[in-house]
Amino acid sequence: MQKVILMGYVGNIPEERYTKGGTSVTTFRLGVNGRLKGEKVTNWYSIQCWDYSFKKILSYIKKGSNVLVMGELMPPHTFEGKHGTTIALQVNCQSIDFVSRNDTQDEESVNTGDMPF
Repeated sequence: MQKVILMGYVGNIPEERYTKGGTSVTTFRLGVNGRLKGEKVTNWYSIQCWDYSFKKILSYIKKGSNVLVMGELMPPHTFEGKHGTTIALQVNCQSIDFVSRNDTQDEESVNTGDMPF
């Protein structure tokens, strides 16, 4: 099991669906900004919130909301899209909370250290 903590912004309005067994699952995309070789990049994750435990907070989440998500990173899967092969990253949410814009670091002040990529 791989646990991750992601802080980013919501890329779409959360969508609620139900499984055949009646279990609720709400999904949304989360954009996480970072740097790769000195250039700004955004990694996108598909966040899945299962059952009703997140129903109250999800009703307040809108496109553009800054949130902190903790959860389990699922194995990546690939698919062929318009622009070639795409890797999809999915996180099963275990905790979610709002982050005020004042709590986020300015993109220019992010220290990437000596990362090789």
